[in-house]
Amino acid sequence: MIATGDWNPVVVVQNLGMGIPALFFILFANWTTNHNLLYSSGMALLNIFPRLKRWKSTFICGILGTGLALTGIVNHLESWLTLLSYIFSPLLGVVLAELLMVGFVMGNEKSAVAVNFSALIAVGMAVVIEIFLPSQYAASLAGLTTAALIYILLKNVFHRLSKPNKTYCCRGSR
Repeated sequence: MIATGDWNPVVVVQNLGMGIPALFFILFANWTTNHNLLYSSGMALLNIFPRLKRWKSTFICGILGTGLALTGIVNHLESWLTLLSYIFSPLLGVVLAELLMVGFVMGNEKSAVAVNFSALIAVGMAVVIEIFLPSQYAASLAGLTTAALIYILLKNVFHRLSKPNKTYCCRGSR
């Protein structure tokens, strides 16, 4: 701002006569970032189709990425990331509760159930709370905490309900 009197960095760079060097710097910075992203996506595609050659998988990912960018998918990226944050925070709360609390309280009992309903209910309830929480609150932190507390509560309830009820006979007792 001192050199040109303008707050806009693009105008400052142009007024200083550095437009073309700045353009090359921006292109190089984007190249180094997107090169790694394209390589990683190509390697991920190789995990799905192992017989595909590496250069072909990278080429396919480059074409698909460019095509998706041209469709305007970036405009929907914020809503997708918001949805992921609504789901990821409660999942993390359940995992942390299981690792830090439930395992110590109930021991490392392995159950043969295919679906952990305590976790599903806790995550579902926390997502609903996050969605309806006013925007001034930290929804992710509230979802993480809510899911962890609900999970611990449900795990304790289901644990107590699954224990066999011991009945003692009165014979022979004093």
